[in-house]
Amino acid sequence: RCWLDGQSGGPQNPPASLTSEEGPVWTRAVGIDPVDCAAVAASLRAMGVSRMVVGHTVQPAITSACDGSVWRIDVGLSKHYGGPIEVLEVTPGAAPRVLRGTR
Repeated sequence: RCWLDGQSGGPQNPPASLTSEEGPVWTRAVGIDPVDCAAVAASLRAMGVSRMVVGHTVQPAITSACDGSVWRIDVGLSKHYGGPIEVLEVTPGAAPRVLRGTR
């Protein structure tokens, strides 16, 4: 946490879990089908959460997998990719909702 916040007392370099291609930040394991929903469920249980939101793998639209346990939100929104204008609205007590706009 110290490293993420830029505070002293933490490691000089980021933890490998944040930089590894197989770590939770960079893995593309749930960005393409088929998704191992059993592995997703185990990860969610380990983190004590009910769903995860991921990016780093451009999709044609915001999609979900594993009965809404995984939301893939990277739609290539930048001008370089020219993807659709979409955002995922996550509100406590409500189901996630995809909001769409136009360029």
